[in-house]
Amino acid sequence: MEYYVDRLDTDKAVCTCENGETCLISREELPDDVFEGCVLRKENGTFLLDSERTAARKAQMLALQDSLFGEEAPAWDPA
Repeated sequence: MEYYVDRLDTDKAVCTCENGETCLISREELPDDVFEGCVLRKENGTFLLDSERTAARKAQMLALQDSLFGEEAPAWDPA
């Protein structure tokens, strides 16, 4: 299952699951390099950052942004 990080709080991450449900995940369970907007997957009880899916999702959001606002819109940068 995929998890999309919506917001990072001090001790937890607010995520949206691929089924649309919102869930809270303890920061202790997450990789150190997690950031808002990234895609996580859970394998064998461990959350992993999926860099390929994160990049693909970012590209989709940028394409949508460009289609809505034109190519002059500022690029999204989660960092």
